[in-house]
Amino acid sequence: MINRIGGLAHPITAPWLTELAILTNDLSTQLPAITEATEVATAPFAGRAVLTRTNAITYGVTGPVGRASGLDLDLRRDENYLAYGDLAELLIVPTSADGDLPARYRMLIEQLPVSINLMTACTEFVLGDGAINVPLPKVVKVPESTSYGQVEGPLGVSGYLLVSIGEKSPWRLKLRTPSLSNVQAMATAVVGLPMSDLGAALMSFFFVVGDIDR
Repeated sequence: MINRIGGLAHPITAPWLTELAILTNDLSTQLPAITEATEVATAPFAGRAVLTRTNAITYGVTGPVGRASGLDLDLRRDENYLAYGDLAELLIVPTSADGDLPARYRMLIEQLPVSINLMTACTEFVLGDGAINVPLPKVVKVPESTSYGQVEGPLGVSGYLLVSIGEKSPWRLKLRTPSLSNVQAMATAVVGLPMSDLGAALMSFFFVVGDIDR
């Protein structure tokens, strides 16, 4: 199952869904231990590396880092794209007003059962003989236009600006990744932090290095 222009490259199969069910069941079983271990590991950092709600807004922070600072944002719920409108009852969005290191990890952990429930609910919709793609010409040329789309990713909002002048390659493609916002905001949260806490603070901002320079 690979997403591409026109649809999916391959259909979802029953064996694949069986493997998914095994994975989600295993993860559900492990959740209490994961939650407890995370709480124990982050408890010593309570009140450290605080990102204020104001700074989170200023730097455009979203996802678990933003929610840990009190931002109640989730595009899956707020924009109802794809099938998320049919899954609204399962889209619980945890938030916290603490803004500190433990709160960021807590927001990440509390998203796990939500994701498991979403995956489980979707399995009944994806099996069948319906079309999974549409025929495309050998060379795809996007009509001359400018478009922007965004989705909720694991670390926050991922946005995509595409500008076409009618050729087979985009004239411009610009990605908006949550990692850049997280790293920029992190600079405000680590001021005055002891060097011994710096490593833990950096990890709590959940960034991917390759996403920062987009």
